[in-house]
Amino acid sequence: MQITDPLPWGFTVQNPLPPIDSQDGLFHDGNPVTGELGTVVPSSWLNNVQGAIRSNQTELVSVLSAAGIAPDAARPDQLLAALQALYLGKAAQAADSAKLEGHPASYFAKADNLAKIGGDPLLWPRTSPSRTHIQAGYAPLDRQELSRTLYPDAWAAIQSGAVPVVTEAEWQTDPLKRGAWTYGNGSTTFRMPDWNGKSAGSKGAVFVRGDGALSAGTPGRMQSDGVGTVSVPTRSTTYTGGWEARYLSSFATLCPGITLPGEAGWNGALPGMPVTSDRTNTVNMGSAETRPLNVTGVWVCRLFGAVTNPSTADAAQLATEVARLWAQKLDSSAAFGVGQSWQDVTGSRVLGTNYYNTTGRPIFVAVTGTNAGGNPVGLTVVVGGVTIESPYYYGGSTNVVQPLATFIVPPGASYSVSLNGGSGVQKWAELR
Repeated sequence: MQITDPLPWGFTVQNPLPPIDSQDGLFHDGNPVTGELGTVVPSSWLNNVQGAIRSNQTELVSVLSAAGIAPDAARPDQLLAALQALYLGKAAQAADSAKLEGHPASYFAKADNLAKIGGDPLLWPRTSPSRTHIQAGYAPLDRQELSRTLYPDAWAAIQSGAVPVVTEAEWQTDPLKRGAWTYGNGSTTFRMPDWNGKSAGSKGAVFVRGDGALSAGTPGRMQSDGVGTVSVPTRSTTYTGGWEARYLSSFATLCPGITLPGEAGWNGALPGMPVTSDRTNTVNMGSAETRPLNVTGVWVCRLFGAVTNPSTADAAQLATEVARLWAQKLDSSAAFGVGQSWQDVTGSRVLGTNYYNTTGRPIFVAVTGTNAGGNPVGLTVVVGGVTIESPYYYGGSTNVVQPLATFIVPPGASYSVSLNGGSGVQKWAELR
């Protein structure tokens, strides 16, 4: 189609072509037999037809021109191509633009990024109900070193500042900084945080709190447990007959560091009796820490989502298993005896008292009792509420018997030693 001269009469395509001027508005052939005349076609109607055709052609050519298409009589699909170029693509773009609500496209996640995320953002911590059923793509926060090459998206996220990072030296020397990530060996690895309390010397598995008042204030920074000011109400009573001395003695035994005013022999009522504490002693209620009611799970995070080279093996599960095995591998620095030393704690240990292993690693304890003479003597060892040793030794009337007890205390467990028939402790040493 090709139109070069303007349309006559100002005819536009919006004006419908008028019908032929016949009784029924239709064309009829003539019939010589009956004498019926054919429909007369006047020049006005033909001009209308010509104008309508040219008007339509002009409209179509304008569509082609807008799409950058030159009219070609040999192509029957030019109008379709022009409409696809002009409206189908631009309509989709317009719909997308409306959905952006004024935000730039970078404000929203791309489809390929969503595939990599797979639900949780990369490195986003969450809990798994069990260590044996960690979801594919996730790894426990167990302080393990992982390959930058095996987890390129995770490494990129670490570099971008998506998670708190400290130096490897800070991480190793300060247990309170082990809630953060590190750049690993500085070239091929990165280190995950230790939220599950698996590293040697760890403060323990952690809870999470906000970064406002009373918190550590720094992302990735842990905060040791503590107990705030505790108000203890006193009672009023009357003591007579020398009972006061025994009461005060028992009170001091139960609450070390607490003193009462007055003299031990004072006799009479003690209304609202004040107490003071030198804050140098503690009262333990049977636990190695102060904690709320809780349930055990496993802190994990997503390390990857999309797999770029899948084959017959489940690559996602394989990478997850690699991370899990890294968490379970033997850390030579945490091996028993490595980084530990024998310490003489005789002066700070009392027989029959519960102590707790808060080192995060097993410790070895050796206690030697004393007894001058040949009477039976023994040491009773209780670890975690279980009596594990209660040997007795005998000697002649002139022999000096020195019982020895040795035992291992798991991390967090309580332990105590009692002497039966002896006169005291000669030596109390711990490998810790």
